[in-house]
Amino acid sequence: MSTAIDNVACGDAAQTRFRSVLDEFAEAWKRAKHHSQRPAEIEHLVDAAGASLPAMMDRLRSRDATAGYEWADQLSEIDARLMQDIAHWRAEEAKLAPDDGSYSSAHNSVRANLDAIGRCLRVVRDEAEYAGSPSFKLLSDPLLLIGGEWGTGKTHLLCDVTSERLAREAPTVLVLAKNFEGDVLADICARLGEATSVEDKFAELSGAGQGARGRTVFVVDGVNEGRRREWRQAISTLTSLVADHPNIGVVVTCRTPFEAIAIEKSDLEKFHRLQHYGFDDQEFDAQAAFFQYYQLPLPEVPLLDREFSRPLTLKLICQSLQSLSGKKLAKGFAGIASGQRGMTFVLESFVNRVGQHIEHEFGLQDKGCWILLKGDDKFVDKRIAGFAPCMAAKLRGYVLPSEADRIVAASRPSLRPAQRRQLLEAMRTNGLIEEDAIWYSTRDGQHKSRVVYRLPYQRFSDHLIARHLLKAYLDPSSPAAIKDSFAATSPLAKVFRLTDRNFGHYAEPGWAQALITEFPERVGSRLPTSQRELFFSLPREAQDLNAYFEPFVDGLFWRSPTAFTEGTQKVINQYLGASSHAWERVVDALAAVATKPSHPYHAKRLYKFLSRYPMADRDLCWSEYLRRRYASPTIHRLLTWAEKLDTVSMTRAVAAELVVLFSLVLPTVVRSDRDLATKALVLIGEQHPDLLFSHAVACLEFNDPYLPERVLAAAYGTALSLVDSKKAASFRPLLGDLAKKLYLQMFAPRARHATHHTLMRDYALGIIEVARRARCVKLPKTSGRYLSRPFPNTPSPFTSNGTPDDAVKDAIGHAIQMDFGNYTIGRLIPNRANYDYTKPDYVRVRSKIERRMFDLGYRDKRFEHVESEIGRNSWNARNEHKVDRYGKKYSWIAYFEMWGERDANRKLPDWRQGSRPSDCGVDPTFPKAPPDWTPPLPDLFGSPAATTEDWVAGGFTPNWHSLLVVPEINGHRGEWVLVEGFVQGADSSHDRELFAFLRGVFVAKKDVDTLRSRFLSIDYPGNQKIPEGADEHYLFAGEPSHRHNFARHLLKRNGLYRRQIAEAFDEYERDYSAGEKRSLTIKIASMSGTTTGDEEASVIEFDVPTTRHIPGVRLELPSIQFGWESYHSAQNTFSGFHIPAPSLIQRLGLSCSNREIDFFDASDHPATLYRQAGEGYFGDKHKLLYVRADLLRRYLKETRQVLVWCNWGERDWLKKMDGYDLLPNEGRQRVFQTHAHIHRTFSQWSAKDGVVL
Repeated sequence: MSTAIDNVACGDAAQTRFRSVLDEFAEAWKRAKHHSQRPAEIEHLVDAAGASLPAMMDRLRSRDATAGYEWADQLSEIDARLMQDIAHWRAEEAKLAPDDGSYSSAHNSVRANLDAIGRCLRVVRDEAEYAGSPSFKLLSDPLLLIGGEWGTGKTHLLCDVTSERLAREAPTVLVLAKNFEGDVLADICARLGEATSVEDKFAELSGAGQGARGRTVFVVDGVNEGRRREWRQAISTLTSLVADHPNIGVVVTCRTPFEAIAIEKSDLEKFHRLQHYGFDDQEFDAQAAFFQYYQLPLPEVPLLDREFSRPLTLKLICQSLQSLSGKKLAKGFAGIASGQRGMTFVLESFVNRVGQHIEHEFGLQDKGCWILLKGDDKFVDKRIAGFAPCMAAKLRGYVLPSEADRIVAASRPSLRPAQRRQLLEAMRTNGLIEEDAIWYSTRDGQHKSRVVYRLPYQRFSDHLIARHLLKAYLDPSSPAAIKDSFAATSPLAKVFRLTDRNFGHYAEPGWAQALITEFPERVGSRLPTSQRELFFSLPREAQDLNAYFEPFVDGLFWRSPTAFTEGTQKVINQYLGASSHAWERVVDALAAVATKPSHPYHAKRLYKFLSRYPMADRDLCWSEYLRRRYASPTIHRLLTWAEKLDTVSMTRAVAAELVVLFSLVLPTVVRSDRDLATKALVLIGEQHPDLLFSHAVACLEFNDPYLPERVLAAAYGTALSLVDSKKAASFRPLLGDLAKKLYLQMFAPRARHATHHTLMRDYALGIIEVARRARCVKLPKTSGRYLSRPFPNTPSPFTSNGTPDDAVKDAIGHAIQMDFGNYTIGRLIPNRANYDYTKPDYVRVRSKIERRMFDLGYRDKRFEHVESEIGRNSWNARNEHKVDRYGKKYSWIAYFEMWGERDANRKLPDWRQGSRPSDCGVDPTFPKAPPDWTPPLPDLFGSPAATTEDWVAGGFTPNWHSLLVVPEINGHRGEWVLVEGFVQGADSSHDRELFAFLRGVFVAKKDVDTLRSRFLSIDYPGNQKIPEGADEHYLFAGEPSHRHNFARHLLKRNGLYRRQIAEAFDEYERDYSAGEKRSLTIKIASMSGTTTGDEEASVIEFDVPTTRHIPGVRLELPSIQFGWESYHSAQNTFSGFHIPAPSLIQRLGLSCSNREIDFFDASDHPATLYRQAGEGYFGDKHKLLYVRADLLRRYLKETRQVLVWCNWGERDWLKKMDGYDLLPNEGRQRVFQTHAHIHRTFSQWSAKDGVVL
């Protein structure tokens, strides 16, 4: 929408959008041009398009539409050339040999080329599609009409746009139509300043629109809310004025369906029309913003219905709840989520609050406006009792103005006709009633419209009307009387009338939904529970399951829990067995109500229903429902809400439902959704760990390992977060109970759920180890043998003996594809070369995996259509956004089970024994990024030099002392000493960049001078001359201090960690005194696995000289790097930070908690603090790890060492790259050859007095 308004202006913002498209193409072209058959032609066309932009913008500003057509023609020419490239590579793909598998390297290479060209083509086609849109046409024809339903935020949008435009001095006029009447344009112009006439003022506005910011944008908001005749004339005049002034554009908003009433037909045809949909797809961002603005806590239950995407609905809720507090506020939240009665309270609250000044002005009784809407029981004639009873009596969803007048007259007879009209107008303009337009046919066949009044917030007002309908026409005295109330001639039956005109829907679907929802409560026990569903009381001709479907399913969320009966269940079961579409709609509705505490269709009921399915059957319905976002809006709204769980406090009742419901997302093949659901479980587990732990044990029964694996992951993440937190005292007994149950269920003799699935087993072992270290569980003395390899109580899940089975291979088809079969399965086999498919051990392992997939239920024929769709849409997606094939899912399950079994029997390659697989997927501790902190950085650049080269070579070195020891970090006072740091700064005004490594190391006091001398004398101190701490790529962030599964090269048999000792500035030099050289022979194998004809050509012999080691300086490295690879999961957003080395953690008794990366001492005081800012390769950034000085003194004293810093880095030109290419720069080459760009300082920390020497 903002793009469309920018196009009305046709100024610099619109031109910037065109430039961004060309930039996007240029970025994609960098890769694609190497695969194009006509790169020069395409580059010429793109350059020409860029060069034509200024002239094109001038022509569009002057209303020359042909400039837009020429832009489209230029795009078409580029498209044609790219399509020729696509055709070329498709032809090359067709030439590949038939036996070359569809996922071979040759196919992948061609597909990569097609993808590179395709990225460029997508940019061009997106722009071509845009060039044909109404938004684009506004550039040359700046008349925009924005339509939208009530409450979608049109006024708010235009206020935001106007504010933003005025902030950048873009000429803008905003007019609220309801505030002007009479000669509205003259009144507007008068308020804009002195002018002799409307024409003169618009000439002045046109002059203001000649600058680079673009046309003057004249905005009229809510034209339907102003006086009709006057504004129709004003819009006509406005369009004529704009036609004479090309530097003015007009934006008008009008509520649907009033466009044809508020604007003359001849003028309406001149506008380009766009629709505003409110907060669709951004519901929870909007909810968070509204609740924050009104200083309300976020609801503990997600508000999942689309109704909550309307800004006015959110405003209504917040204002109604704002006056409540404590238990009443909690009850209000529960009411909103529980159904229509809660929302009726909100509606009544809104009407009473807004109506107060109207009641005072017109002398109405207290709550008089609400009585006018809801109805007054003292009137026998329901047509005058109120708006809702009148609609019920007339059996239509509106009242005519004359009927509204009679309702007001009956309630307040002292008001004169003019006052009654004023009262209705006040109610309309304040949103208590809504004006609408309906169409009708005259006797002579013409179609005309008339204005009517409706109640606000239709979904909830429908229930007011439904209650009047049931009160007036339902006889609940007996089952027979109830059925007679819906007989064919009754008023209620008319709501459910089926005609050809309604295309299989009921005559009044909104009322039908409200009646279906209200009916079970209204009839109560007068009907047996199996018949207490309106469907069974309808006349036979209205008992149409197709017509009943929409109002029934749409109303499930709004039903009171007591309105779910055996009759409801019978109807639900009918739909669950009807079709896949009906199954998905009903399940989606049940997922929404499953979030509600104490609901009969609670989440556990849905869980039990789905758990009865065989795994493959459930994947084809439930997992497919999860994968197709359009089919599962409830789940994806829930996942969106989950991203805000950090700020939501929930009750146990709510948490109990959400734990189960989020676990049901875990079988999905959509990686990002699976990871987000896992994170949601951790966040809930931190608030209510007992609920998560209970479900973790219960779900071990589930027949899809994808689910219990991730619930165990979440339980492990929760355990690591809380075991040493401030909640430890109450948490540890819960953890001990979980650890004991997992031991009995998964490891002990006769364990029912023992598994070789390596991830599940690792999470369970981790929970048990954390519990034992926290001394909150006591296991049998014999437990050690069952908790370690070979895990004697775990049976093999593999039914095959390893002999290939052609029937199994045919059944699972190509579920195991090339890379998985070669690389992934290949990791399980010691001493196997890539692409060696004949190695006996590999053949046995693969055959067992294939049979396991078969036993799990995978069949190629059943999944063929789904797999094809996934392959088309996801084959080249980034890992963290990948949607796996179902064949891949079943492959992963069997693979992790095989990894675990071979690890238990020590059959993995030696270096993988006892390690975590690299494909572990997600770090369930989800580390938080540290808080922002502004460090006391020194001057990084000094005084400007004559040239950048002079500065780079000039020797300027920052003084790092202020950063090495700081007195306070984020309010944590005391001396903090830097042990590892990196700083980078950029000075764009002088083309300068500097980076520095601030390397703290521990060294024996006697070696300080040697280290200083070596460091200051070496030409280039990089390339590991100063060694770095270990990198941990598959460590979970919460595991250090809780589990001994990292830095295993430093771990001793007694469970203690060695210090991280290394040598700095050691060298290897050639030893000529050692005699003859050693030789190394390498045999080159064919990737295809076939032998080459020339055996000698495949053998290469190298001479390897003998070398001798020249010792360096022995030192200790105080940190290691947490290097979790971000491609695993989009939810693991923070990585690449430093943590203390294991010896510091262990000797100082440090621990981490609450998903934080900082460590705390035994008294729960901060012990180490890591802070960083800046991302990517460029710009200002820093990464700094500090240790509290008193702890550091203690450690250095115990180890008899001192802390020194080897600080070094480089000065450089800031502008040195053009994309991926290095700019030619002879001066840079000169400076770098002599290492004159290196800066360095050596410092020592005096532990005694805390100063830097």
